[in-house]
Amino acid sequence: TLCRGSFAYAAPIDSLVSDFKFHDREDIGAALSACLAQQVKAFYANSPPYPSAVVAVPLHPRRLLQRGFDQAGEIANVVARHAKLPNLSRLIRRTRYTKAQTEMPSAKARKANLAGAFTVNPKMGEHRHVALIDDVVTTAATVGEVTLMLNEKGVERVDVWCLARAEAQRRG
Repeated sequence: TLCRGSFAYAAPIDSLVSDFKFHDREDIGAALSACLAQQVKAFYANSPPYPSAVVAVPLHPRRLLQRGFDQAGEIANVVARHAKLPNLSRLIRRTRYTKAQTEMPSAKARKANLAGAFTVNPKMGEHRHVALIDDVVTTAATVGEVTLMLNEKGVERVDVWCLARAEAQRRG
């Protein structure tokens, strides 16, 4: 699985992502998402094959109510529009409410927190290669769990794209 982030998850990007995610700064999210969309297009222009669809890591409905919007869904909308791909995010659901990953003390705890938290509609199997979108990838526990679910439904290749990615020494 390919995992690419537009930016390193470090200052000032970490503060910008936090403002987007927790302080209703959709303007920041739109700007960062446009950067990601440009990078996605450039990457696949030089490294085909192109995915056939975009999907966002889903929020649980309770978290969506708390936050007021789905940040990964918003990013996926921008990427899908720029890349001219269908956004099939509705085919993935977070069916179990989990603690925030940032509250987990280790990569192992993050992975356990997400076990069985997602379901994928069998129609996803019609797509052999998809781009999975999230805001930040740190330990990759979330995108790893969603990728497993996508693979179980027949998706053969999942490329992960995010606004920011934690440096290896910061993961854990």
